[in-house]
Amino acid sequence: MWVVKLGGSLAEGERLPEWLALLATVGRGRVVVVPGGGRFADEVRTAQRHWQFDDVAAHNMAVLAMAQTAMMMRSLVGTLEPVLSTADVRRVLRRGGTAL
Repeated sequence: MWVVKLGGSLAEGERLPEWLALLATVGRGRVVVVPGGGRFADEVRTAQRHWQFDDVAAHNMAVLAMAQTAMMMRSLVGTLEPVLSTADVRRVLRRGGTAL
């Protein structure tokens, strides 16, 4: 299994759909794509500086930012399969899919 993290800088680039399509095709049964938080996480950092809320809240919001990025990626390449658990990852890879 390969775990490929696509960070915020790549999510800002024009080639993101190409990378996702490539991973979805070549990575079938072998790849888990982990999205970074991108601009959504940047907004969490900005809000934390302004409001001074604690790091636990900021961390949880950053995880939600990663989920938002995953939703965007899924919309760009519909063959990526969202997962929530290790069991989901195994199921998707066994079926020959690419986990997101």
